[in-house]
Amino acid sequence: MSPPFDAARQLVDDYEHGLDPQDRRRRGVHHTPPELARALVEVGIDALGRLPRRVVDPTCGGGAFLLAAADALVDRGVSPLDVVSGMLFGAELDPDGARVTQDAFERWAEAHGVPAHRVDVPVVVGDALLRSVSEWNEVFPGKADLVIGNPPFLSQLSASTARSPQERDAVRQRFGLRGRYADASALFLLVGCDLAADDGAVVMLQPRSMLAVRDAADVREQLLARSTLVSVWSTDVQWFEAAVAVCAPVLRLGVASEAHGGTVSDSTNSGGTGSGGNLSNACINGGDVQVLRDIPVRSEGSVPAMSGESWGPVLAGVHGIPSVQLPTGPKLASLAQATAGFRDEFYALCSVAEDCAGTSINVGPAVATVGMIDVARNSWGQVPAKLGGKKMWEPRANLARLAEQSPGVARWVDSRLVPKVLLATQTKVVEAAVDSLGDIIPLTPLISVEPHDHADVWRVAAVLTAPPVSAAAVANNLGSGRSLTTLRWSASGVLATPLPANRSLWNEGAALVEELHRQPVSRRSLLEKLGRTMVAAYGEDPSTTQCNELISWWIERADRS
Repeated sequence: MSPPFDAARQLVDDYEHGLDPQDRRRRGVHHTPPELARALVEVGIDALGRLPRRVVDPTCGGGAFLLAAADALVDRGVSPLDVVSGMLFGAELDPDGARVTQDAFERWAEAHGVPAHRVDVPVVVGDALLRSVSEWNEVFPGKADLVIGNPPFLSQLSASTARSPQERDAVRQRFGLRGRYADASALFLLVGCDLAADDGAVVMLQPRSMLAVRDAADVREQLLARSTLVSVWSTDVQWFEAAVAVCAPVLRLGVASEAHGGTVSDSTNSGGTGSGGNLSNACINGGDVQVLRDIPVRSEGSVPAMSGESWGPVLAGVHGIPSVQLPTGPKLASLAQATAGFRDEFYALCSVAEDCAGTSINVGPAVATVGMIDVARNSWGQVPAKLGGKKMWEPRANLARLAEQSPGVARWVDSRLVPKVLLATQTKVVEAAVDSLGDIIPLTPLISVEPHDHADVWRVAAVLTAPPVSAAAVANNLGSGRSLTTLRWSASGVLATPLPANRSLWNEGAALVEELHRQPVSRRSLLEKLGRTMVAAYGEDPSTTQCNELISWWIERADRS
């Protein structure tokens, strides 16, 4: 039989693992390992800089984070009786979860010599997102020093987890949101700010995409208006059964911080062994200690002020992405338009694609896929692609069949048959290749960047292949791709790219891009020359150590020859 102390954890574990898998997915609930909860409690207390007098978890589930907070307080000398006498509060949508939390604390109290009838850990039942500030004030006496938790991850773009239109409208009205599709987990950070004291801290787990995705921009802006982002905890360890990468923004209310900068806590395995008790700056996992290193976010002037547009740059330096600051002048939108197809275009083109390799038949224009596009190179006809479940070396679209089967897609294809730049996604740097004749169809998710003046196609490509543009794009979109440092870019994000100020060097870069498309033997040396030219075109001295590091970072990812 487990000792009483372990019985509290076992109760929470049984509750969370006992949830119906389908129901758990629908509600966005993820089991919280005790060591992860404790690590984030430590991060929160460190950010607060003092012992919290009141800790609140607005999505407490079975109580994992509140139990971790209780342990942390006892380890710091607070009596167990005081801990369970008004220092901890929870809220939970599931009545069963609320009961488990209270039962778990009775077992925790028993293990610490506190009679069950002295336990006062209130857990209110209800939807925390729809409770107004005044309603919260009626529930909890005073504000929280620390708000912490693992809120449900509920993508509003998935039918299985999206709220009803009525619920979405209620949430939008509650928080004054402009967008409709922010993941519910990000909204709980706003709830945290409602609950936190004027000098309190908020630490809540989030999908790492929250740092950069466009749908959360409004939430990020509101958070920065109400608090300071002092750090971001991040790890590559897969903590949950669902393969979702997580982070935890650390917010402080009433604390000024230059440019909303702070520190990054990055979880790295030190290879040591942990001791029990206080896990300050450490996360014990199976005997290994994962030290949470505090790494400066920025040196003076190296990272622009934080904004709601993206928090990705906060983690960029930790993951080896060079720090750059692009100019604030004219944008690529002044030279081009950009578009990407969707499912309709993808499936319609796959259904009419034919492999013309080894034949003299030309049924229509070439179809390019993401795997064919590198930096300043299109490998159509040299690498195979899979379309409609078939491997093809020279895929072409039968336009006659397309017009018959999908007239709308046929019209979309006709609009794409212009000189353009084909831009790949889910890449390590910006990978863009030129279709100067306008006879290639981009297959989703390729982005088609189409100059207003066809003569500008090489200049547009030079902008997109510039090392500073790649570094800024990867940093600003950090966390939104399949892996942390792969670039998932949108057409609107592409068009927001600033243009270089030095037109002469920009034109030189365009000529180098054109030369690279001829598939020269000296590709790597030309890439280096292009990198240095475009760094200079953006007003930086390519001979500096910082620029040399940027160019090396870019070339290592751009040269796949």
